[in-house]
Amino acid sequence: MATIHVVPMTPSSDPEFANQLRVIISRLGRRLRAAKVTGDLSPTERDALIVIVGRGQIRLGELAAIEGLNPTMVSRIVGKLEAQDLATRVQDPIDRRVVHLSATDGGRALQATIRHELTLRIEHALAELTPAKQVTLKAALPVLDEMSQLLNEHPR
Repeated sequence: MATIHVVPMTPSSDPEFANQLRVIISRLGRRLRAAKVTGDLSPTERDALIVIVGRGQIRLGELAAIEGLNPTMVSRIVGKLEAQDLATRVQDPIDRRVVHLSATDGGRALQATIRHELTLRIEHALAELTPAKQVTLKAALPVLDEMSQLLNEHPR
């Protein structure tokens, strides 16, 4: 009797699996981005503030690259953050063409509040899952983190 070798389809060779994962991750991101939280910021302004706080100090061009926005749009966003005393813009003392962004104390406090509120939303959603599903999701976190790193290293 001949032996038949069955090659199982791996997720990496399954475009539908990749598509489903993309859809779910995108949906989660959109839902968190659209969440109503403290502060009078648009989702784009909120994302920019989170990056500025996270970096401590960042160049305007770096923020534009991270957020995937053109420099003019980022300049407008930062202007709104400055108007609300959430961020400051400082010219580089050596190269006056370079602008550094920093969060103010108010910006750092608002960012902490926003992160807390978004975390609470996730906690409430997790509480609706069965303990077994929570364990499964927790076990997947290192894999999702690795995927995030891989996508960052190989953006195309």
